[in-house]
Amino acid sequence: MLKSASGGRKAALGMRLADPTLELLEAATKTGAAVDLIAGLYEKN
Repeated sequence: MLKSASGGRKAALGMRLADPTLELLEAATKTGAAVDLIAGLYEKN
């Protein structure tokens, strides 16, 4: 049960965390979108 719950949390954040062999575009993930947003805010300030 714990292993499946942990895998579900990883998959909710980004499928590459659950399965590192997946090849996804960076901007297509929640993590990639967060990185883009944070980098944009950092560059502004």
